Amino acid sequence: MEQLITLLKMIAPMSAALEAHLRSIIRKHEYKKGDTILPLGSVCDQIFFIESGLVRSFHRHKGKEISIWFMKQGDVCIAVLSFFRRIAAMEAHVALEDCVCWGISHAELHATYALFPEFREHGRLLTQEYYCRSEERALDTKLKSALERYQALMDKDPDLILRVPNRYLASYIGMAERTLTKKKNEYLNKKKSGNAKK
Repeated sequence: MEQLITLLKMIAPMSAALEAHLRSIIRKHEYKKGDTILPLGSVCDQIFFIESGLVRSFHRHKGKEISIWFMKQGDVCIAVLSFFRRIAAMEAHVALEDCVCWGISHAELHATYALFPEFREHGRLLTQEYYCRSEERALDTKLKSALERYQALMDKDPDLILRVPNRYLASYIGMAERTLTKKKNEYLNKKKSGNAKK
């Protein structure tokens, strides 16, 4: 929980009373690799902070699984539309690694906003950050070539290349698995030739 409290204090000031309240309601959740954290079609009732591990978010389209997000240590894990609109999730969350998460329910979150108006600033700034990340990803998907999308992933989350199976990464970037392997090689060759010129 200390990582989460530290993150919240970095986002905005927090009174001792708010901190004590959060410590009393936030619960630890542990998942093993392969565990389903959020089943497809269920209502997301928890917003998690991932202390350790990696979570894959995906939906199904025409019988295929399409990765839409990877959430790792230090990230917030949530099915946004389901959590805030109280509707069935169009995505599933599965642990790709053993995970330790700290969660707060929808009801607890809104009760905390009511009890501690200062906490709304934390919520606003977190929402703003993740909205920006979502917009960046949407623009990457629409405007960049396959190689550029792979390069963007390497720039932003290079460790995902080692932690996520190719078939999941390929659907996340929006390319076939064979294309991903090709782009990996192109990227490495480009990097090698760049180093050779130095």
